[in-house]
Order: sequence, then structure tokens, then C-alpha cells
Amino acid sequence: IVARDSEGKVLLSCSEIHNDVSSAFAAEAIACWKAVQVGVEKGWQFQHAPRCANNLAHILATETLKRGEETYLEMGVPEYAEDQTRYDGVSEPD
Repeated sequence: IVARDSEGKVLLSCSEIHNDVSSAFAAEAIACWKAVQVGVEKGWQFQHAPRCANNLAHILATETLKRGEETYLEMGVPEYAEDQTRYDGVSEPD
């Protein structure tokens, strides 16, 4: 999951490995549950971003599976995702 503030700044990035997940739909449901859980704990209000606008979360998920490493970072992303964070910051808002 990736949580951003209203200006697009990354507040939190988190990736977990779950074994025996039967489909992409199930994986996204788990991610949504985790996002809500973290948001409630932090007292944040959430607005879901469509998949096409969330390349950073896709990179985190893909690299987590490749590397077999989970992450949980506040106010940042793993080094391998920093380029995407900078690119997202340049994009025009919808």
C-alpha cells in the first residue's frame, strides 16, 4: 500500500508477502484491508486511487515478490521506488 497526503507526498509505504493468495482480486482485497487498518490506526481519511494512477504501489508489490522482502516505511519508499515517487510528483493532478 501507499498512503499520500493531499499534495501527493508519500506518508507511508508498506508491502507484505501473503502465501496461497488465490487471485489478484484476493490480493487487492488484502491490500485494501491493510490500508483501512493502517488508516484507522493513524486517524487518516482514505480515498482510493485507481490502479492506473497508482504505479508506485504496483512497483512495490512487484519488487516485494521478486526480492522476498517486506517493507514498512513512514515518510518514504524503498530506494528502488524513489524514481517513481519523483515522477509521480511531476505529474499534473486530475
